[in-house]
Amino acid sequence: MTSLSGAAAAAPPLRFGIMCSGTSFAAWQARCIENLLELPGVEAALLIVDDNPSPQRPLAEKLRQRFASPTTLWRIYQRAFLKSGSPATWPVDLGPKLSHVPVLRCVTKQVGKYTQRFFPKDLEAIGSHDLDFILRFGFNIIRGEILTVPRYGVWSFHHGDPERYRGAPPALWEIHNREHVTGAVLQRLTDGLDAGIILQRGYFKTNASSYVRSRDQLFFGGADWPAKVCVDIRNGRADYVDAPPLATKAPIYRDPANRQLLRFLSNQARSRITDQFASLFRHQQWGVGVIDAPVHEVVGLSGGKALSHPVRWLSEPSGRFLADPFAIEHVADGGTKLTIVAEDFDWSSNIGRISAVESTNSGTFGDPRLLMNFPFHMSYPFLFRHDERWYCVPETNEAREVCLYAFDPATLAWEKEATLLRNRRIVDSTLVHHDGVWWLFGTDEEQGANLKLHLWYADDLKGPWQPHPANPVKTDIRSSRPAGRPFVHEGRFYRPSQDCSRSYGGAVTLNLIRKLTPTEFEEEPVSSLGPAPGGPYPDGLHTVCGIGGRTVIDARRDVFIRQAFNAALSRKGAGLLRRLGKKPPVGTR
Repeated sequence: MTSLSGAAAAAPPLRFGIMCSGTSFAAWQARCIENLLELPGVEAALLIVDDNPSPQRPLAEKLRQRFASPTTLWRIYQRAFLKSGSPATWPVDLGPKLSHVPVLRCVTKQVGKYTQRFFPKDLEAIGSHDLDFILRFGFNIIRGEILTVPRYGVWSFHHGDPERYRGAPPALWEIHNREHVTGAVLQRLTDGLDAGIILQRGYFKTNASSYVRSRDQLFFGGADWPAKVCVDIRNGRADYVDAPPLATKAPIYRDPANRQLLRFLSNQARSRITDQFASLFRHQQWGVGVIDAPVHEVVGLSGGKALSHPVRWLSEPSGRFLADPFAIEHVADGGTKLTIVAEDFDWSSNIGRISAVESTNSGTFGDPRLLMNFPFHMSYPFLFRHDERWYCVPETNEAREVCLYAFDPATLAWEKEATLLRNRRIVDSTLVHHDGVWWLFGTDEEQGANLKLHLWYADDLKGPWQPHPANPVKTDIRSSRPAGRPFVHEGRFYRPSQDCSRSYGGAVTLNLIRKLTPTEFEEEPVSSLGPAPGGPYPDGLHTVCGIGGRTVIDARRDVFIRQAFNAALSRKGAGLLRRLGKKPPVGTR
């Protein structure tokens, strides 16, 4: 949940209104409102209820639209699958939570087929409530003076990337057109059609096998955005509220015609079959490689092509794989030894542990040596050096904690130093000391492990750690989840991240961090690093770690693994039994 900085908490409260049809809201809208109500210094001040009469259509027109319309199949699909099968749109009654809020019922002036304008008496009544913003969950296309009555305007969601998809239905055309990513924005409305001021923006993985799930993640995924804008306003970091409006010439989509819906359903069915086949027969086997070049050259910051250097791949342990590699260099036996610490995943137990692989004097690597073995999954052993000591923060999100370990590279011994975060399932924690402040980057398993980037900061490595007030600071399936050690090159600060838009661990996006303060965060993607199509691991890449003049990476190939097939088959059988109302066998995961 977002939070306020100390000075902002004492400021006058932000007052908001809600355009709606009553106190019953779709679940995702209710979550938006609840997030706002939970935020200190923000209060609901007015319900602006749509009191326009429902349009009455002749019976003949109703029958034509139901049975002879070019969008008949879409209407049938909506009734059959969306009304009851979409948790994001299930009704939630907020009457008890909004019982103290004044209600203003408004009838608007209809202009054309879709546009509505408020009458002067209602504008005056709304203005008397001294609103800071209005959240639009009702009415149609709103234009006119109402847009300037609240101090920060009228806010509205558009579930689609407005620079590519305008219109409706949300998230459908991306599946129809086989897009890997579906966008969404929260915007401040202007009088221009689809020309809002972007307040928040996010990019989600298109779930082509399930329209309901793809749309629901879009709805729920932006439910914290109004609260985030409020936090920025209270912290004096919301200049974007008055930014220039979006100028887009993207096509305007409408409800799909019958033939278009059939193509959409075909794409959805094809994707579902492909996903089911992959879960049974295509499994991710990862490998770790060493590149004899510094990280800035490997990722293409020196003018050359990214990943153009030869890779020395480590041998694969039988029945296992190594992934998430981090490396250190230290002096041993009269030379410089490279030690790689990585996730060591066992297909039989379906659990990752932490192992180390050490280089020999001849430059080869020995067998993995087990370092950490706990009764829960471990991965991403983030290594860093501070005050002449090496530390490691492995991912232990199943234990709901982030822990700091001291590491001795000479003996490969570990000692727990501190618990940095508790009761959070943080994924791929990445620490860095920047401008005198410690920063911890990570995503949250419970909010989508690949989607939303969170930040914490501290004056001391061992804490206490404070959440960034703008958390989650980023919503982007293409560049949120950490993917290795951040680094500085030519005075610029870069952060590797995973691009999971096509598949988990599909590629690495390199971000240039523009702003990193206790109240601000801003970064932009500058390059992408993908697997070599002709190499032994052509299907993915999700970790890059520089150490001196060398870089370690991991990459994947998708192959059939007998143990993974058995586990997937067991899960599917258990799921089928649950749907049939029977109890799965003991031990089925």
